[in-house]
Amino acid sequence: MQKLKDLVKKKKLDNKFKKLGGGHKLGGPAPQQRTEQAAGRTTSSTRSPSPGAQQRRADAELIAAAAEKRMHGKQQNDPNAGLTPMQKMVRMQAKKELEDEQRRLAQQQQQPQQSGGGDGGSVGPQRPVDQQRRNHTSTVRYTCEIFDEDMALPKSEMYNAIECTLFEHMADEPLSASVWMLHTFCRDDEQRSAALETIRKYLQNIIDHPNEQKYRQIRLSNRVFAEKVLPVKGTIEFLKAIGFREEMRAAPATDGQQQSAERYLVLSAEPTTGGVDTLRNALATLLDGKPIAIRVFREAKVFKIESNQQQLPNPEIPPDFFKRTVEEIRLEQQRMSEELEKIMTLRTRKMREADTKRKDAEGNPFKYCYIRVRFPNSFVLQGIFNVHERFANVREFVAQHLAIHHGTFTLTAALGEQQQLREEEHTLLDYELVPSALIHFQWDTETRASLSQTGQPFPYLLPELEASAQSLH
Repeated sequence: MQKLKDLVKKKKLDNKFKKLGGGHKLGGPAPQQRTEQAAGRTTSSTRSPSPGAQQRRADAELIAAAAEKRMHGKQQNDPNAGLTPMQKMVRMQAKKELEDEQRRLAQQQQQPQQSGGGDGGSVGPQRPVDQQRRNHTSTVRYTCEIFDEDMALPKSEMYNAIECTLFEHMADEPLSASVWMLHTFCRDDEQRSAALETIRKYLQNIIDHPNEQKYRQIRLSNRVFAEKVLPVKGTIEFLKAIGFREEMRAAPATDGQQQSAERYLVLSAEPTTGGVDTLRNALATLLDGKPIAIRVFREAKVFKIESNQQQLPNPEIPPDFFKRTVEEIRLEQQRMSEELEKIMTLRTRKMREADTKRKDAEGNPFKYCYIRVRFPNSFVLQGIFNVHERFANVREFVAQHLAIHHGTFTLTAALGEQQQLREEEHTLLDYELVPSALIHFQWDTETRASLSQTGQPFPYLLPELEASAQSLH
């Protein structure tokens, strides 16, 4: 990870030098002429795609063909094949109940009900947001651990920036870059597990039988490879990083047809003892890989309120807080299918209660929430969080903006009654702090006693934050 961060720093430094303009030697061509020459080189270099671009285009065509084949196969399968009449009736009834639930969730998104505000806990949106979604620019941004903290981008742009950085890192560290790419961009656990297991079998066969030629080649049109490995970004790059090369080879003849040339990934050299160890280490690196984490940019704001102000205006909930991506819709469909299978099987009471709790959480229409922290000196700190983040992240956010760092504080929410939020592993959704909530800050007894000895007002937020506070009416 440190090498990746160093690459980002080097890239930023290069960009700064480029903005200063090109240098020139004494007695050499004028800067304008050098610029024209560079422009000519740039124009000529863009006339034909690079070999890497051609390769990626070819891989994309294979992915598209595999997806089309998979879609045709799904259309031909009868979901009710092999079921008894009673099982079919149960399936139809379960499907109807799940469709009713889906319609209810859709109505809940279209007409969100306004809940209590002021000093209470969760506060709801003020109006439906469906009409605001069109032509809407994302208001929720993300940061990434490999970039500077102040680099915040919409989610899709952040992933594009990560991908570009990984491709640049590929030239120096192809193994680590491809592993990060696979784990970062394949967010479907089932799809990622299938790809990892397939690659594991390929490499384990080579490790166990290093002298067998048949294990050192992979036909790209192979059904398992085309469906489970090829669609996952980073898999081809990983195989090439450990020594596989693409070649055209004669495919075995079938049904009396003549042999035809097909594309293969081939590990040409027979692995030596050291080579087998290298493959074993590469496989361990792949299976132990972690994604590059991104998190919601807090968009921290500080507000000033009247000292006697009890009710605070509810924050306006942006459309982004409701928006569901194509990936989330697909996961919802997958969840519905799992519910259908569970309804058809006998489940214990404990299992049903766990399913109900999970379904309530997944049925929540909100992705993000506003957390406002009210301080005793009439300042309010606001930040944006994902609803599935741990409450510990809220405490960390508050601590980063405090004037002192040696004290202990408590956070309390008025959720029906005053409740001190102690469980840091609970999510904001567990605490029902969605889509927005007001919580109260207070130094603990020991810290207040220590601060009172100074004879000065208790410090809370950083002075520069309080000085730049906005009014909240």
